[in-house]
Amino acid sequence: MSRLPILTLLLALSPGLLAQDKPAAPVDVGPRPAVPTQAPAAAKPGAAANPAPAANPAPAANPAPAAKPAPAAKPKATRQWMIGNFDPKTWTPLDSVSGDLDGDGRDDLALVLERKYRLAVETEYQRTRALLVVFATARSLYATAAMVPGLLPCASCLGTLSSGDGGDSFDLEIADGRLTVGWMSGEVDLTSVRLTFAWDKPKGAMALIADEKSTFNPRRQTRTHTAHDYVAGRMEIDGRSFESAVKFIPIHEVLASQY
Repeated sequence: MSRLPILTLLLALSPGLLAQDKPAAPVDVGPRPAVPTQAPAAAKPGAAANPAPAANPAPAANPAPAAKPAPAAKPKATRQWMIGNFDPKTWTPLDSVSGDLDGDGRDDLALVLERKYRLAVETEYQRTRALLVVFATARSLYATAAMVPGLLPCASCLGTLSSGDGGDSFDLEIADGRLTVGWMSGEVDLTSVRLTFAWDKPKGAMALIADEKSTFNPRRQTRTHTAHDYVAGRMEIDGRSFESAVKFIPIHEVLASQY
């Protein structure tokens, strides 16, 4: 294969060799004058001498394919919904409370947040609210322990008790390492909900350890009350106590719509 380009080059530089009847005179090839008769057959590789096929590898040297990774360097879009962190461009605080939740002696924070703008599936007064829990660190900073959109009723989800302007009152308290969150709502019935959360150190997560719901119908003058202790495995319905399953319920699985 390596001799083909040499033969082709010789044929291209000396085309008169093919027209000579007796090439033995100009070319001393020894006692074998039959070389000219084989020359026409050897001329077939002359078609391969066309430099066009040899130029085919040139496009392979085009660096365009190597330039494809360039779009990956485009800056990332700004996230408007930050589940793991508090984004002040998206959320505004409505209420807060401080106290030690993880037992390190530092005051942690729990905040009620409201989205500054509504989603496409929300009306003007249905802005999502969230509960944000942050732990104080040794360097006077805060680390996010939980960020749960939907754990609190939206701006218009408290019925006739909704203010719609962010002025709703939520009951927030941190005491004995527990965070209690409560609210009232009502249309026909008036409902009171209280949720209690605590830090589960073995699992490394905030968890719902108890909840309580009371409903009062002012027209019928009827009351119902249910309570669950998910750590002790007990439940109470209208003053009667029952055994129930012990459950670990992560805080991010709790939604106001469940109550």
